[in-house]
Amino acid sequence: MKFWYRQSPKLTWPVLASLSVALFLTLGALPPRPAAPPPDAALTVRFKDIASIAGVHFILDNCATPYKYQIEPMVAGVAVFDYNNDGLPDLYSANGAHIPELQKTGPQYWNRLYRNNGDGTFTDVTEQAGQAPDRGLLPTRDALGGVRAWRTGQAHVR
Repeated sequence: MKFWYRQSPKLTWPVLASLSVALFLTLGALPPRPAAPPPDAALTVRFKDIASIAGVHFILDNCATPYKYQIEPMVAGVAVFDYNNDGLPDLYSANGAHIPELQKTGPQYWNRLYRNNGDGTFTDVTEQAGQAPDRGLLPTRDALGGVRAWRTGQAHVR
């Protein structure tokens, strides 16, 4: 492949000079960069625990054993969805079970369902929704095997 170009020394210098001037003016017109913090200054990010204020009192209990079974670290999960069709995201927290039976033998192992009140707070509706003591949130399936709705006790959510 052959490239064609015309060398023109008269045109090259003015073009390069004008590009240099434009670049210099552009960089000079930019606002100055903020000064970098000194290396010994610690950057702090502060989180505030508002779970209790918001009404979320979930404590994960994985029934830890000295044997470190594979299921112990894999018990937790949170789903954010609208279980009651009020347009607000509700919380469903999965919890562990007693090992080795894998039975939810007490309230400390219950999965929890929290209804969003719309004002930044949540209400534990686990028992009212039929989720206690050991009935989990189960998907109902249609004839083709697809998930059609989530069954939460008495209510069907579509």
